[in-house]
Amino acid sequence: MKPLHLIDCYLLVTMNRVGRISSLEFRAIASEFGTSITRVQKSLDFLVSTKLVRGSNFPRS
Repeated sequence: MKPLHLIDCYLLVTMNRVGRISSLEFRAIASEFGTSITRVQKSLDFLVSTKLVRGSNFPRS
């Protein structure tokens, strides 16, 4: 398993705390970390693939 990056850790804590991330929250996270929404999605995909978060936690509209 690759080491967790800061954004991975942030998403892991957020997902465990609130359970879901909305599209607006995705944009806010991307902006906060100075990255793209695609990078945030890839990070979440990684967490799901390693079973650190459940797949049902994908963004809601």
